[in-house]
Amino acid sequence: MKKTLAAIFLAVILVLCSAMPVFAEHYWNDSMKFTAAFGAVEINGDGNGWDDAEAINMTLNNNPLAAEGYVNYQGGWENDRDDKDYSGTYKIKWDMDYIYFLEDRNDDYVNLNGDADEPYFTDGVLIFTQVDNNDGSMNPDGVSVHVFYTVGNGSGAIGGQVKARVCNMEDGTREVDDIPGSKIASKLKSGGYIVEIAVPWSFYSSLVPNFKGPAAGDIMGLSYVVHDSDEEEPGFEKQFCYAVDNDMLGDVPGGYDFGGWAVLELLAAPIVAFEPEPEAIIDDGGNDEVAVTVTPPPSGAAQTGDNGLMIFVLAILLAGSVVIAKRVNKNKA
Repeated sequence: MKKTLAAIFLAVILVLCSAMPVFAEHYWNDSMKFTAAFGAVEINGDGNGWDDAEAINMTLNNNPLAAEGYVNYQGGWENDRDDKDYSGTYKIKWDMDYIYFLEDRNDDYVNLNGDADEPYFTDGVLIFTQVDNNDGSMNPDGVSVHVFYTVGNGSGAIGGQVKARVCNMEDGTREVDDIPGSKIASKLKSGGYIVEIAVPWSFYSSLVPNFKGPAAGDIMGLSYVVHDSDEEEPGFEKQFCYAVDNDMLGDVPGGYDFGGWAVLELLAAPIVAFEPEPEAIIDDGGNDEVAVTVTPPPSGAAQTGDNGLMIFVLAILLAGSVVIAKRVNKNKA
């Protein structure tokens, strides 16, 4: 009887684990790992609300992230790199609705021309993100979302513009389009600018149907390509890529478009100790005193996945254990 119940319990664990979403990392360099703090951000370009997020600092020279050998300088930065020309701090946060991106850039010439269809022709950034790849059942086509954005609004003014290049590893396609429900704001600062972006998880789900939403502990692929232009007319000038090359990736269509530099872990909401407020005494005009209590708010990020399937399978297995137990007891009698 004990052995039978132990076998059933093990089967339940295996089924539940197989039903949980897993983000594969095969095409991403997991020796470079960064984190996204949990929490919403107001998208207004002020750069507030990011203190709890990990800072990814990038410079042209003596770059602390270049030691892994994945920084590829191109254009004017291939041979001539002046730290006065560029440096930046990047942060990422998330909640159940959006993934948020921040760029705080120092730039001696802010170019507001060009648009997010071609951010490599102006001051802009490409952020490569991927929820799983073709090693996993969640994303069999290896779809990745490259968030394209510029500090200019597409009409030569500050404000920011955001789009996405959607890449499919299976057929090698690349398509640039708007991101429904996205938000972006940019503001000039002394010697540079700040950009804040919110991309809805629903956009990822529309491209990867098996992706049901984020959960704390999930791992995503992550790469950055930074562009800088000091010319008034849009045109490719300088860029560097945090990405791996085709020799390191192997036979992957599109090269670094489908795999690269780092991975990103979605952190859980911080646990905050809750101290209930003292009971408030309300004077109801002479009637009995009424005690008002405070209920602690929920903590932590909601976990997603196919919970209905797991509950259904668990119910079947537990029902089976009851039937087996009754048969065993009957035989003993």
